[in-house]
Amino acid sequence: IEALFEEQVERTPDSAAVESHAAGVLTYRELHERSKKVALLLKEIGVGVDRVVGIMMERSLEMITAIWGILKAGGAYLPIDLEYPRERIDFIIKDSGAGILLSKGHEIIGKGDDSETEAAHWLKNLRKERGSTVCEGIEFILLDKEPGDFKTLPYRSIPPKNNTGPTQPISPTRLCYIIY
Repeated sequence: IEALFEEQVERTPDSAAVESHAAGVLTYRELHERSKKVALLLKEIGVGVDRVVGIMMERSLEMITAIWGILKAGGAYLPIDLEYPRERIDFIIKDSGAGILLSKGHEIIGKGDDSETEAAHWLKNLRKERGSTVCEGIEFILLDKEPGDFKTLPYRSIPPKNNTGPTQPISPTRLCYIIY
């Protein structure tokens, strides 16, 4: 799959790879570059073959970028619906062993009004219960924020550097995703 994608990037770098009515279009080149940044950061923090990485965000261009970045790093993606009840989110994270969650800041932190997602409520509770087993070891990576925007969160953002390290090849024997 990865080789086919790379060939498509070389053949038609400026063609649409992903299209969203709300957010526009990502070209093959843009998707490749963005997902490579995600993959490099994930590899820096220890993601490799079969390591589970949660994705807590609405369906979007960033979600496709996150999925592809996780696969390039060798990890397995775990989609977690933002509207799941807190107990379900706790169970999924504990049961899967996901220690890293990718999201977008406004979706996981909330908008500050009554329209916050269940995930935002979950995170508020997580902050209150700093010693809980769910909170221990979880690292949040916000795909739309710069470092320092949320000082109360243990999180990283995608670095602006355009590093070009090798990606982990996708193989038929590797775990790619988990669905609950």
